[in-house]
Amino acid sequence: QMLGGEIRDPQRLESNQAQAQGIGLLPTQTQFLPEKATFQVRAVVRAGSGWFRAIDGQPLEGYEIHMGETTGSSPNWLQIVEQNHRPVHLLDGSASADGRIWGCYLHGIFGNDAFRHAWLKSLGWEGAGMSRTESFENSLNALAGAVENALGMEKLERIVWGK
Repeated sequence: QMLGGEIRDPQRLESNQAQAQGIGLLPTQTQFLPEKATFQVRAVVRAGSGWFRAIDGQPLEGYEIHMGETTGSSPNWLQIVEQNHRPVHLLDGSASADGRIWGCYLHGIFGNDAFRHAWLKSLGWEGAGMSRTESFENSLNALAGAVENALGMEKLERIVWGK
């Protein structure tokens, strides 16, 4: 919302101002609405500009939580196909012509491995492509090792087991 040109809040739901200027990096306008939208979401990337083309058709999962509606003149790069397990056909997302500046209402988007890897590659990353699950398991193993070393497990085992 802040990346767009204008945020309107005529009912002053989020602040005491009826309108505020955004940063203006995307050709969008947002208007706050009284009802908060909260949905579990399934979506599909639509070929847009820049790096989005590399993941055209890629399914994504996440959630929406917002009090507003954003409109604009740039093509939408995200098609929402399901909200709370109900089929829908909604468009979301805005991006600059080169795809370097972008936004959408989908939270948790970086939990989608293909999306995250494509975005990081667009920034010059050449990583091995570890999945979120592998990364989490590696982090847990590293934490367990650090705890084991810090506690002095041999001494602890002698105390607990009488060894």
